[in-house]
Amino acid sequence: QRLIVVEGLVDGGMSKLHEALPRATIAEKDQATTKVFSNPEVLFTTRLYTSFEVDLKMIRLRNPLAAILKTPDIYNRANVSVDCFNTLHRLGEVKRANRMRTLKVM
Repeated sequence: QRLIVVEGLVDGGMSKLHEALPRATIAEKDQATTKVFSNPEVLFTTRLYTSFEVDLKMIRLRNPLAAILKTPDIYNRANVSVDCFNTLHRLGEVKRANRMRTLKVM
């Protein structure tokens, strides 16, 4: 499974992305497994992710995210940092969400 998160200025790169790759085009690929969260009315005041410059970064998990989230070890602060736990938890919430507004209140 893949999860792609793209953030940017609503009047900048994000509007260009929406023009070049409309939601209908993305959904045609595989409607059963593809979710696109985009709502220009839902804006975030702070950035949740660190700056990765302009390149896409691929982060591969050894096990499926759902399996990792069920593992008791991720709650042990000696093994997993708070930042890592929060990131994994938020990614799980993104995968479960059905609407952009749901993600906004996370």
